[in-house]
Amino acid sequence: MVLTVKWHGQYGPIICIRFGSLKIIALGSHKVTHELLEKRGSNYSSRPKFLADRVSNGLLPTFLPFREKWKSHHRLHTSLLTLQASQKYQVVQDVESKQIDLRARYASSQIFSLAYGKRMPHGDEPEVRELEEVMRRILESISLGEEVFPNVGALYEAGTDSTAIVLDVFVMACLDAVVGMRMPTFTDLPMLPYVRAIVSEVFRWRHPSPGGLHHAADEDDIYQGFLIPKGTAVVANHFSLDTDESIFDHPFDFEPDRWIRNPARCRSALLGLVVVLARDCIWVGTLFLWAYDIGYAYEKGRRLEVDPWDLTQGIGVRPTPFRASFCVRGEKRHQIISQAWKEAEKDVDVLLEQVGCRAPMGEA
Repeated sequence: MVLTVKWHGQYGPIICIRFGSLKIIALGSHKVTHELLEKRGSNYSSRPKFLADRVSNGLLPTFLPFREKWKSHHRLHTSLLTLQASQKYQVVQDVESKQIDLRARYASSQIFSLAYGKRMPHGDEPEVRELEEVMRRILESISLGEEVFPNVGALYEAGTDSTAIVLDVFVMACLDAVVGMRMPTFTDLPMLPYVRAIVSEVFRWRHPSPGGLHHAADEDDIYQGFLIPKGTAVVANHFSLDTDESIFDHPFDFEPDRWIRNPARCRSALLGLVVVLARDCIWVGTLFLWAYDIGYAYEKGRRLEVDPWDLTQGIGVRPTPFRASFCVRGEKRHQIISQAWKEAEKDVDVLLEQVGCRAPMGEA
């Protein structure tokens, strides 16, 4: 990722990277990305052929070409991921968040509930393991450097310890002042600007797909004297865009307050449709800040350090597994969490009826 930033600095906002016989044109500035992928979007709406497409029998929407099948998938997905639709799903997210033990379990159970009408209460069910294995193979198949034709892929710590401690205390103070001794809900979000800033900064600082998703030119195109041949893979290099020093000061630092100091300037750099459901998933992570004191893990009295650049490689990037300490912030919060889970509606049929995804029980 850092290497592509260096290349853009050396060669400009448009660079061509060759992997065997496959060429990828990477876009490293907001201006060029906007000009090509938005203003000329009709010519770059297709996807190059990927092995991952074959793995899914041509049904993985991310890699479908811009034809009728893609349009059908797109209509379905956009109807499910609008702001209005995602607000309906909050009843499911609220239930899953009350079982506040595993972040991975929360996400998988929420998606299974909405997509298949079945909760995953433990997170290690056969369906979850099978799906994770399929996704692992797909992500491995599109990793950078994978020599499979025609395939190509794509500071955990906030400065010093003292800065991180001050930030943690400040966030907790915000939560306690607004929320108090109850579990946070989605209605608290407007009153927690710093938490919203943290969510935005997480997306910028460690974009889940820093290499971007690949587009393909439907026809030959010429831009600023560059020929982009038909079928060539074109990708917005999010890592370069998100570390653009003309927009983000100290871009490699985790600084949520940049979104409060200059929100218009930062938000102007956001590209494309923001998937509201994904942001809501991260928002539920505020429950962890409310419920736990989170810190380093220790082993035999020695603090276990975390390398902020120790990341998995592929189209989806995440930190490699690391250990951390989660301690419930007092017995009162423990009782509130336990009681909330005890009283939560866990019947998926009832939840989906509330969402509007299923007809009321007893109706044909």
